[in-house]
Amino acid sequence: MAGTAKYTPALDGLRALSAFAVVLFHCHHPYFSAGDRGVDVFFVLSGFLITRILLSQEKIDLRAFWSARIRRLVPALLVVAAACLIAAPIFAIGEAVTLRETVYALSYTMNFAMAAGHRSNPLLHTWSLAQEMQFYLLWPLLVPALARAKHPRAILLLVWLLMTSARTVIASFDGHFAYCSPLMHASGLILGALICFCRPSPKLLGLSGMGLIGAGLAIGDSQAAASYGIALTEIGAALLIADIVANASINKRILSAPLLVGVGRISYGIYLWHFPLVMLLDPFPWAKIVVVPLASVLLAWVSDRFIESQFRNRDRRIPAEKFSN
Repeated sequence: MAGTAKYTPALDGLRALSAFAVVLFHCHHPYFSAGDRGVDVFFVLSGFLITRILLSQEKIDLRAFWSARIRRLVPALLVVAAACLIAAPIFAIGEAVTLRETVYALSYTMNFAMAAGHRSNPLLHTWSLAQEMQFYLLWPLLVPALARAKHPRAILLLVWLLMTSARTVIASFDGHFAYCSPLMHASGLILGALICFCRPSPKLLGLSGMGLIGAGLAIGDSQAAASYGIALTEIGAALLIADIVANASINKRILSAPLLVGVGRISYGIYLWHFPLVMLLDPFPWAKIVVVPLASVLLAWVSDRFIESQFRNRDRRIPAEKFSN
């Protein structure tokens, strides 16, 4: 087990930028046609943070870990799912949200539903939350063995390469399935975990990371994205996160700006609320680009202040700030 996990404000800044890339992508902003790569940055960040927390514990308390994850994530999702179930039929938001879609969202199986061809409803974006929750359930069981392994970096790198290769092959037949398939899009989580077993120090990491993220964003086609864009973005995010953690770099200073950090700390709520708002305002494309980001931040702040904070701080064994999403 490796050291103490400490809160890093710049990572919340990175989370804020990633969240808004996704929001503007779903708003069909002309300059964010590949903004969905922000999800891949999220995955790498989550893989890193969760693995760092688990490695910092002398003995992993599974009950405390899973309880903290549930308290952190589920209450806000319940509110959004209930709001969609009630409002979608009234306002004709996308396809009507039925009990089936709500079950997919609340059972964290929307990624399986999407891979099977499920489309277009205001809870569809919960596929990425499903991907992460499945990781949270399984990863604590594997980390102790990985920490004792002789070559953990080689194991994680091999797993990442296998997932990336499989996604590239499948993308040539079905880009949507390759993108949504749980095993093939868990690669970012694995690469994030790999950072915890490395000792990064060169300050070129951040510059290289930004360049690779830029290259990943430049690949907008769905098949090419599944083949190359995701991989480039994941590597870039991993290098940038390693730089933030290891160096007092300009990236760290910029991403530690109070406004970015504040937005990053409520980014979970922003992500939850933005997609139903996108579908609600779909008939008004330019209003959507302006209103959705602002309304998402407002609703996320309300959610954080009056819902999420009431649940996440109850178990002092695991500091809540370490579990910000």
